[in-house]
Amino acid sequence: MKKTSVAFLALMGITLCFLFYSFTQKTATTGAPPAHTGAPGELTCAKSGCHDGNGVNSGTGILSISFGNNETEYEPNTTYPITVSISQAYIERFGFEVVVLENNQDLSVGTIQLTETSRTQTMAGPNQFVGREYITYKYAGTSPVANGLGMWTFDWTAPGESLGPVTFYVAAISADNDATDDGDETYATSLEIEPKTTTAIQDRDRSETFGGLEAYPNPSKGVFELRIDDEELINTELSIYNVLGEQIHKPIILSSNQLVDLSNQPKGVYFLKSDNGEKISINKVILK
Repeated sequence: MKKTSVAFLALMGITLCFLFYSFTQKTATTGAPPAHTGAPGELTCAKSGCHDGNGVNSGTGILSISFGNNETEYEPNTTYPITVSISQAYIERFGFEVVVLENNQDLSVGTIQLTETSRTQTMAGPNQFVGREYITYKYAGTSPVANGLGMWTFDWTAPGESLGPVTFYVAAISADNDATDDGDETYATSLEIEPKTTTAIQDRDRSETFGGLEAYPNPSKGVFELRIDDEELINTELSIYNVLGEQIHKPIILSSNQLVDLSNQPKGVYFLKSDNGEKISINKVILK
């Protein structure tokens, strides 16, 4: 009887260890939860309970993000390689998450394209962060590319027109792979990229306002009311672009209140633009 009990307990211990190992491996494959980059309104993993052993940027690691060939400006509708790296000695697992936001706005700007599909993935923002797109790791992407070095690459395509400065918000984790918070470190940084000077000069030839036209409701399920508070916009064309800068609809503004139907378009962020030759009015609408 005693031998049977000991054998049973040993078997249970092995089973529990296997289940725990499988569970930790499975959760790691999901990547970082969306909205944990430290961007405006967001937490990081150091504050949300998943890696709260230490404060943000309190460790010895170094987190960096590079844009193109170490460029500081973007051109509309141009694709740039992005590299995120974190280095810290003796670390066995790394993770990261990035979101790109237009300054003073809550929505993602440009388009993220995966270049390492086995190591990275994209995720949509939840709840109040609808309209934000994130790139994070897969489990295969947690392994160091060299001793003490985590690194990931992806492409970012700028919007079809200059929208002013954009900011890349990035957070990263260095973990010692012991299934506890002890020894884990969270890092966060950001990188602001300006539109190219020539583009900005061209834009200043005519006044540009963020307003004059508004979508309601916003977010919308596809059909929304276009509300105009500037009579000069009536009888002008309304250009609607997706985040790739592609024009997907071009109705005429006939009144200060009219319906626009984008129900045949996929969910995401769309830009509204009206140009009467003297003034450019822009705004955004989210389809959910």
